[in-house]
Amino acid sequence: MASGQANAQELRTNHGNSSEVKGAVQVYTPLSDEQRGGGAPTNDLCSGAVDNALAVGGTLSLSGDNTGATDESGVGFQIVYEQFTITTCADITLNYCVAGSEFTNFLINLTTSCPDILVGLLTATSYDNCTATFLGLPAGTYLIPVLADGIDTPAGAYTMEVTASACDTYCAASAVSANFEVINNVQFGGIDNPTATTNGYENYTDIVGEVATGNSYPITVENTDGYDTDLVMVWIDLDHSGSFETSEMVYTSEAGVGPYTGQIAIPADALLGQTRMRLRLQDSTFNNNLTPCGTHQYGQVQDYTLNITTGVGMQEIGAEQFGLYPNPNDGNFSVVLPKATGKMSVEVVDVTGRVVFATTQQATGNEPLLLELAGKLAKGGYLLRITTADAQFADRMIVR
Repeated sequence: MASGQANAQELRTNHGNSSEVKGAVQVYTPLSDEQRGGGAPTNDLCSGAVDNALAVGGTLSLSGDNTGATDESGVGFQIVYEQFTITTCADITLNYCVAGSEFTNFLINLTTSCPDILVGLLTATSYDNCTATFLGLPAGTYLIPVLADGIDTPAGAYTMEVTASACDTYCAASAVSANFEVINNVQFGGIDNPTATTNGYENYTDIVGEVATGNSYPITVENTDGYDTDLVMVWIDLDHSGSFETSEMVYTSEAGVGPYTGQIAIPADALLGQTRMRLRLQDSTFNNNLTPCGTHQYGQVQDYTLNITTGVGMQEIGAEQFGLYPNPNDGNFSVVLPKATGKMSVEVVDVTGRVVFATTQQATGNEPLLLELAGKLAKGGYLLRITTADAQFADRMIVR
């Protein structure tokens, strides 16, 4: 294990009353000798933490006593440990502002390893003065290092809450700090969301914009306290795959304080229906991240929902114009598009949004296209997507 000084910079605190300066390292006030008391609590070591089962949609209330907490882990902080286990992927939120037990300084970390907790150390995707959120944690057991700070945390009995919600299939993205520049308004496709928070990530997928294929729309993103080196990037999951490909970056602004304006074109072959749009505002001089996933240092990430509809010259294929048989099937099936001619794109998408099969064929009216995928598709439900030069169709298919 590295020295205590190095480790203290691995474990990161969130001090609700501090004024952050870009690039600064936060510090804490240790317990006094009187506050530490005589003996260390049972969960002073991670091996002494009691495991708690946490189901998606559930909340745990964890109570303990940090009297006598030490730095037995050698990480530079006096801490005790709480522990929980999830059996499926979950987004986890730690709440340190339970009534009667408010922390104004807390560690924004989880760990999966004991006794060397730095081996499996995780840093929150986003946090504010009360909570720390970790997105997309896989099934497993996690330890919470609970800070014992004589001024800014309860010295003695404490209570905190842990909440689990269903995982988002999209990759996690955030800013480490949203205490400087932050998105304070997004206008696009009917979305008009004036807001400014101090969270590195904000999920606004309950806000839905409307766009149509083959059309172009203006976008305006406003920035609070912008820097000359700030810029905005936008991605749209045009193929509804549950991920953002490189080709789905639809806008990049010039660097500046904002507001950032431009046009976003919706391709004619974009899949119809609701999908995800992601914006990243970042200071490009600190931990620059030009991808839709992962963290950057200063700024914010926001997600929205777009409903893509049929534009001029693009029609959605009706059920009477489409044939898929047999359905259910064993992986071998035929597709008929009576009125379609020319190039036809066929995709089979699994329940996670992953394209498991894709082909481009020549549509010839009433002649069926036979796809022989028996033994190549696992049993279960799939989405079959068909795109021609001027029409689209999607239907559910069962493989048995």
